[in-house]
Amino acid sequence: MSTSMDVEIAAPTQATIYLLDRSAPAVLLRDILPDWTRRLGTAGIKVAEIETSNSVRNLQDLIEFIRTEHYARGAVAPATRSIAGLPDAAFDDLGPAVSMLGTFDVIAKANSKLSCRLSVPKAAAATLDDILRPAGGPPARPLSTALILGASPLGDGLALHLLERGRDDTCFAEITIADTDVKALNRSGASLRDHPQSTRIAVRHIAHPADLTRLTAVLPDGCLIIHAGTAEPRLRPLIHADGLVFSRGAVIWDPTSLAGSPLLDQAARDARDQNLILADGWRFQLYLLAAQIAEILNLEPDPEALKKMVDSAERAARKRQAA
Repeated sequence: MSTSMDVEIAAPTQATIYLLDRSAPAVLLRDILPDWTRRLGTAGIKVAEIETSNSVRNLQDLIEFIRTEHYARGAVAPATRSIAGLPDAAFDDLGPAVSMLGTFDVIAKANSKLSCRLSVPKAAAATLDDILRPAGGPPARPLSTALILGASPLGDGLALHLLERGRDDTCFAEITIADTDVKALNRSGASLRDHPQSTRIAVRHIAHPADLTRLTAVLPDGCLIIHAGTAEPRLRPLIHADGLVFSRGAVIWDPTSLAGSPLLDQAARDARDQNLILADGWRFQLYLLAAQIAEILNLEPDPEALKKMVDSAERAARKRQAA
């Protein structure tokens, strides 16, 4: 089928999930999907990669392509996409997270109806469960405070999960989003403003390494620090400045990192003395892909079975990375 997109997409002849843009998570999905669909009882799903720009026109064309092609089941976006500029009729159903934040990472089709969802909060929930309660270990005590470095669509999705996680008032009573970009901070604050627990959210502008030092120095023991920066490396100079202070028992998580992280590199130096918990992005990316696949295929995987699938895929991915 020829469209006005940057590429021509061939009409699928079997059930197909499309990957929007080639990336490490996208390549990972292509590699693991056959095994996952077999375990989930939905074998025979094909994966097709599409290189597109971020233009609204390209996205609109792709949405129409998925709607009209019988075998097109949906699409996975490695990075969140905005619904801004799309016509109201582009989707038949917006999930609650999409309605609030205006971003999505998966398109699913069922009975010719298109829905879009944001899977980041669900993936964050599963990942944090694993980080805070290692296999066979006792549950960690609730974390009272979170610092998200990076006002980004990813950061907004993570903040949304933390707000939901803290509904019982036992954790994440204070969530701070920090960035060097005032416009990005204002956008994040506005996106989360309608949440019932939005008073837990604060935005903080940081312009110099000293600002980040002061911000992290007052964090309580047992806090959560997340790097949610985008492809724009605006926060990297501040993190590289070696001014971060890590409180005792803090959880340091970089869901964006599959290979190297300045935040985790700094934290590693204090990990033993401060009893820090460090986590990179592999489990998050795998849970994100699992949530996206489940959304497209209309599945509710058993949590324990899903965890085993992620464990196996993570071991394989790290082994490939080390080779």
